Amino acid sequence: MLSNEVVVNSFFYGNTARNTNVTVTSSKIINYYTTLLHRVNGRLIFNETKYSASTSRIQGLIRRRLVGKDYVSVTNVPMGTESLERYVNAN
Repeated sequence: MLSNEVVVNSFFYGNTARNTNVTVTSSKIINYYTTLLHRVNGRLIFNETKYSASTSRIQGLIRRRLVGKDYVSVTNVPMGTESLERYVNAN
């Protein structure tokens, strides 16, 4: 099984990957059913909502990969959210 770090890193290399709880598509990093990072029209939207300790660890992996990159942070995103676009102006 791939580690969460390997799965998260695959997004930044333009690859897809999956393990038990994290899925990477061409435009999203999804933890269970909640999108944590979403690429929309070339813009990165990072979901920093606090859910659980394990999700916080995955968000930390994403945060480290975002250093030096242009992105928008969003919070107050409900569990199970697929698209982060509508939360950009809500924060």
